[in-house]
Amino acid sequence: MALWGKSLLIAMSELLEFFTLTHATRTAIALGEEAPLARRRVRLAAEQMHAAETLFAQAQRAQAQRALCEASSTLERIRVEFPSIAQRLEPEVGEDAATQVPVEVSLDEEWTEAHSLHFERRLREIRSTLGALGALGLTPQERTFARTRRLSVLAIVIVVGTAIAWRQWHVVELTAQASSAFDATRGATNATDGYPSTNWLLPDGQQGWLDLRFNRRRVSKLTLYNVQGLVHYGSILLTIEMYSGARLVRSMEHSMQATVATSLASTVALAAREPIDRIRINVRTFHELGGGLGEVRVE
Repeated sequence: MALWGKSLLIAMSELLEFFTLTHATRTAIALGEEAPLARRRVRLAAEQMHAAETLFAQAQRAQAQRALCEASSTLERIRVEFPSIAQRLEPEVGEDAATQVPVEVSLDEEWTEAHSLHFERRLREIRSTLGALGALGLTPQERTFARTRRLSVLAIVIVVGTAIAWRQWHVVELTAQASSAFDATRGATNATDGYPSTNWLLPDGQQGWLDLRFNRRRVSKLTLYNVQGLVHYGSILLTIEMYSGARLVRSMEHSMQATVATSLASTVALAAREPIDRIRINVRTFHELGGGLGEVRVE
């Protein structure tokens, strides 16, 4: 298998372990009565590492180095006392990373750049080692809680991601233009603002068109709301044209009923043969005074 394939499998395995904690649970079960002692050792090493980080951030470098030495010594005790854990660490960080103990710096010794580099390298190695130990530092109840919490977060991410993907592919962001409008408050954007009651209206007695532009994609249907709340206005016969650039892909006619009920919508199956980027809705005939649309949605 190619190197990238092995790396991918390792990454997937680590991700699965992060969410399920399966290996950590099995290791803890295998340790039996020794599990509480192993858990205390892991927690102690983590506390010593965090203490080293805190002391280093406070410029207490010699004390930080000493705390790091203590963390490294604790990890070595884990390897010696619990061979099954040692076997688990070796593929992750190797023997050197878990057994080498950094040289302590005395309180009166001058701290150099070399000391900083050595400290940071050892800190990374110890953090990696503790990461390889996974959730062994947790009690069974804490592992159950951590697993539930992580899986809950994963479920939320999946739901939100699915919703975003659905919106990306099924809810089309539209730009609307019209041949004309009744007035400035009844313009083309009213037909794509999400509110059927706002209405795009043509001037009285005039035919006209509404252009909908969007990123090139396959479109399956239109949802049309006729003019809402105005009893003397509404479109009746429409010609719907679908374009890819300047080329007409398909043209079809659709009839609507004038209504003042905002809950009624007309669905038009488009079944365009190819991706399109523009739809023109031509209003040919209208009810009494004039035509228009309350809202248009493209899917």
